[in-house]
Amino acid sequence: MKKLLLLLLLPLSLLAQPTVRSNMSQFTPSLVLNFTQGTLPVGLTFTRSSVATYFDASGVMQTAGVNQPRFDYDPVTHVTNGILIEESRTNSISGAEMTGGVIGGNFPTGWSFSVSNATITAQITNIYVDPRNRKCIVVAFSGTASGTSYPRFRFPLVSASNGQTWTASLTVKSVTSNYPITTYLEEQGGAYAGTGISIPLIQTEQKLSVTRTLSNSTTTGLSWIIGPNLTTGQTWNASIEICCPQLEQGAFPTSYIPTTSAAVTRGADVCSTPMSNWWNPNQGTFLAEWMGGRSSGQDYRGCIISTSNANAFLGMRLPAEMETWNGTSNLIASGLSTNYNITFGKAVFSYDNNLLARTLVASGTTVSGSYTGLYSGTVLYLGSRGGNNQWMNGYIRKITYYPRRLSNSYLQSLTQ
Repeated sequence: MKKLLLLLLLPLSLLAQPTVRSNMSQFTPSLVLNFTQGTLPVGLTFTRSSVATYFDASGVMQTAGVNQPRFDYDPVTHVTNGILIEESRTNSISGAEMTGGVIGGNFPTGWSFSVSNATITAQITNIYVDPRNRKCIVVAFSGTASGTSYPRFRFPLVSASNGQTWTASLTVKSVTSNYPITTYLEEQGGAYAGTGISIPLIQTEQKLSVTRTLSNSTTTGLSWIIGPNLTTGQTWNASIEICCPQLEQGAFPTSYIPTTSAAVTRGADVCSTPMSNWWNPNQGTFLAEWMGGRSSGQDYRGCIISTSNANAFLGMRLPAEMETWNGTSNLIASGLSTNYNITFGKAVFSYDNNLLARTLVASGTTVSGSYTGLYSGTVLYLGSRGGNNQWMNGYIRKITYYPRRLSNSYLQSLTQ
């Protein structure tokens, strides 16, 4: 009877497989990392030199401590995104937490309002923490333009120089507004030049961002401005809510970095695991699932997985290309139908270090070829190239490794 009971329980025990599987058949994965369950899989190491923000399963902004991973969720749908991996960034706007702001009185420290050819006033009507745990400010504007007028709500001026690329972002909505507003980045020092976007304000919050590469040799600073463009006789009555303003050096916005009296830097996320107990040095297959991601590195490469000797096993290259690289030569799937910067991605690649043959499958495209050099390493890094550069700036959901080179038809089935 005891033998029968053991036989009945055996299939159930096989269901509880550990994250890292050693000494198993090459026809099953030897590594399975699932980041959609809200915990760091066994055997991984995570570091970050600062705190950082994320949204929890209830859509509430939380702060992860030093060396604590961020398992982020969509703040609206509450669907899990996976583990958030980002490069280091600095929010150069002081007072992003509305520091120094007073209802009916002063603007946050360093913030200001200016206007010409109009009798328009600006007043803080509310400063509060919203249901998503974000510090918000509501500013009311009222008045009439006596000529062409540009009422401007200005964030603190930051130091900047020619050739740098900056991105401003915030969450904004209109309590009331009868005109669209423009959010604008303007170079200061010598000749003025700027980049802006004009949007109609609605009563549903919007995440806005504007990016500018500075192009004047005399530029010494950067001014971030918000306001409408009015003509003679137009009256502007508006009440605008602003949350999480951020001005950072880079070509795209990253997660919010709270500031009070000065700029604050968020450290880079570094996630890794040793390769010794699951890696096959002769042949293997990686399957990756991720969402979003953009890189500030060369050719905008964003590494989803890489190894300690800087072999970029799998990475995004431009919005619609995927690449596998072994430190000597690469294989690229280009012209893909998916823009990986903004949506869910799934890709798989296999290698054979004996035959020097490999295959990459992404977004329904399959490419194969020979290569020089070998795929190797002792540590696997997730979301960056060797933990030093080319961060993906997105979410990793799952990583699976098979210790053999799977057939092309099976690779295609894995990405569907």
